[in-house]
Amino acid sequence: MLLVVPVGAAEPDFRKDGLPFLQKHCLTCHGMTKPKGDVSLHKYVDDFSVLKDRKAWPDILEQVHSGAMPPKDKPRPTPAEIDAFTKSVNGIFEKADKNAKPDPGRVTVRRLNKVEYNNTIRDLLEVDLNASEDFPSDDVGHGFDNIGDVLTLSPVLMERYLSAAESIANRSIIVNPPKPPSRALSSMYLQPGATGTQKGRYRQIVGSGDKGRLNASFGLTMDGEHVLKVRVYGKPAGDEPVKVALFVDGEEKKTFDVKATEEKKAEILTTQLYLKAGEHRGEIRLLNGDFKKGEDERALFVEYIVMEGPLDTRPPFQQKLVMDADKPKGEQIRTMLKTLATRAFRRPVTTQEVERLAKLVESADRWEAGMQLALQAILVSPKFLFRLETEGDASGAVTPLSDWQLASRLSYFLWSSMPDQELFDLPPRAN
Repeated sequence: MLLVVPVGAAEPDFRKDGLPFLQKHCLTCHGMTKPKGDVSLHKYVDDFSVLKDRKAWPDILEQVHSGAMPPKDKPRPTPAEIDAFTKSVNGIFEKADKNAKPDPGRVTVRRLNKVEYNNTIRDLLEVDLNASEDFPSDDVGHGFDNIGDVLTLSPVLMERYLSAAESIANRSIIVNPPKPPSRALSSMYLQPGATGTQKGRYRQIVGSGDKGRLNASFGLTMDGEHVLKVRVYGKPAGDEPVKVALFVDGEEKKTFDVKATEEKKAEILTTQLYLKAGEHRGEIRLLNGDFKKGEDERALFVEYIVMEGPLDTRPPFQQKLVMDADKPKGEQIRTMLKTLATRAFRRPVTTQEVERLAKLVESADRWEAGMQLALQAILVSPKFLFRLETEGDASGAVTPLSDWQLASRLSYFLWSSMPDQELFDLPPRAN
């Protein structure tokens, strides 16, 4: 570290103030010919030569101030000479620092580490999986696994990126979505188990309260629209039909008058609703099971309860890739690609980038298969795998961070993932 000495008002001039000190006390031993300790000071003749070798000067000044140099068998400089020499050198550096253009130094291109990769895939494609499970471990520097200088890209890791991109694309976009799954429970397995009388495939329930209800629990694996179905027929009393209601998680969803009065004409009652993944309970209740004295007994016969869904079995990301029949197919594809690539690359994409991706989509028989190819290309692109900040001045001049680059720095620092929608939607900073 430099020894700081207050700098006076006079402009520093090493040729005038520093060089005489070297000539008098240093160059005898540290000149051009056979310098002792391989330390040659003859090259320092002006301000520029001192600035060019700035790293060497903290040690030089320390040797002079500590008294190590000149050695004890040589004439010692006076304190005033040492102060003047130090003042000259530090003045040169201070002047250079004040007048130099800002230089933040070299910006390392940062690769996403395993945690950042997983989080970014999750937030970009709404796919929650450990996509980096087979990746090699990230190198660690100074106890951290997000140091740009140690996050290298090996051939093995590149192979894993290619494999993961294909797997993720197949999970995010399905060419032939399956039919909605159906979960059925026949009447003999419905709850409460002691309620009603089993009559073949049907269970007869009468009365109100627990006597007049049957339910089943369903574990749903995906969010989406679902349909609750119950196959029933009823035994009315008098002119009043059997009235029932379908409930989900204790909340009434729809009521019915049961028209079917015999098994061979049994009807299916349905209600459609949006449900989140998790445990849900579907239930049918007899609403008018109580009857007056002298009336015939009113009853409901239940064959099964079914939960079907989600009705749209496409992955959440694919559901947002809506094709509008009123617009040309090519325009729709490019709009989808522009939105996706902008989020993946964490900056606005160029027309050329969109066109290259669009060619992949249009090369496939179906646009879904083409979008899989385009998505794979995006996920193995350096623009996705690395946090690039090199799109600025082509001359290499120092340029401020763009709004997009700043947003990425903030998001990966705060939550180790891509910018959220709020950051994407913020207006540009005023110049």
